Amino acid sequence: MPDQPVGQCPLSNNSRGCQARQKAALHPRLFSAAIRGWGGNPFFLPRCPLTRYPVSMVREERRSGYTLIELLIVMAVIAMVAAVGIPLFARSLDRAELKSAAGEMASLMRLARQEAIARKTVFSTVIDPARKAAYAIEGRFDAGNPAEPFNGAVVTVPQAARIWTPNGGLLLLEFSPAGTATACDFSVTSTKAVGPDDENGYRVTLDPLSGRARVTRNKATVK
Repeated sequence: MPDQPVGQCPLSNNSRGCQARQKAALHPRLFSAAIRGWGGNPFFLPRCPLTRYPVSMVREERRSGYTLIELLIVMAVIAMVAAVGIPLFARSLDRAELKSAAGEMASLMRLARQEAIARKTVFSTVIDPARKAAYAIEGRFDAGNPAEPFNGAVVTVPQAARIWTPNGGLLLLEFSPAGTATACDFSVTSTKAVGPDDENGYRVTLDPLSGRARVTRNKATVK
């Protein structure tokens, strides 16, 4: 017998069972209605042996995915977040480097004070903006015969940083055996700063009476 068209019954088009099964094949929701029409029992639903129903007609597969518009929206949001977040992240890294450099120079000054008290002699700390470095020496600084750094106590700042001293040149700090020191005030900023009071910079202050160094962040200037 030749193949019959899909969904058609060759025996009887007026058969109630055939018509019910054809409707059920077109839509799964109609299958329950066909069962109710035959007493609620699917085993008593008449069967058409020659009717063939493709699986695609009985089962509906749901496919999930993203549209092109959704992908474009996600890419636009990522680009906006990157445009705002990357500069802020880079600025935070630069600020952290400046704070670390200022803290290391303050630690160097504390070391010179401790050694002056312990050895009962004068110690000096030299701040050199041109070399972007600071070092401690035993005794007083002599420009004609500079001494070697004490125990390799040298601190260098990053190339992107700048040291601002009051006179723009060498800054000499002396610590006495009593713990007192030379009053000083200098700043560490980025090379893009136009002055020592840049809001992203840090200031190192030395108290002459106690000889203690302190690091503070520059205050933002109101324009």
